[in-house]
Amino acid sequence: MVCFVDKVSEVKVKRGKFKVRKCTQIFGVLISSLNFNLYTCNSLMDYIELGYLGLFLATFLAATIIPFSSEVVLVGMLAAGFDSAGVVVIATIGNTMGGMSSFYLGYLGKWEWIENKLKVPREKVLRFKSWIDKYGSFTAFFCWLPFIGDILAIALGVFRAKVWLVLILMFLGKLLRYLVVVWGWEMV
Repeated sequence: MVCFVDKVSEVKVKRGKFKVRKCTQIFGVLISSLNFNLYTCNSLMDYIELGYLGLFLATFLAATIIPFSSEVVLVGMLAAGFDSAGVVVIATIGNTMGGMSSFYLGYLGKWEWIENKLKVPREKVLRFKSWIDKYGSFTAFFCWLPFIGDILAIALGVFRAKVWLVLILMFLGKLLRYLVVVWGWEMV
């Protein structure tokens, strides 16, 4: 972690933007200093052992097309004694960012890429068109739902829903879900 701190102090802001090469190096140093590789996380315990970074990665991945249960990692972190407020904040931010990455993939609108790389058939995305036409960006609140949330986020992007409204409503839906999970854990 010392390497990461040394590299951060070397970052210079030029015209209000970070130099991309330096930021990439910083991220690389952070990941390598943690001796972490996404492919070496063979179990959910690996994510829990990484602490808040592991929770962020788990919730980010769970909000993409990758089938993954972020709630299990969240509950594991609570069982390990992590602060419930911190867990909710990190999980909500990570899951929202993952959902927005699916939204932007849909926004790019390349059907071949969505079908071939993400393995999401066009028919599944088009199934949400009438719902999105009727309720608009407000459907983003339901992106937390299992199985359909990822496809819903892609559909919102494909049909060009309002980005800021999608971001806010997606964040609120995911926040509410994690608050319920933490509340349920604390009640047990």
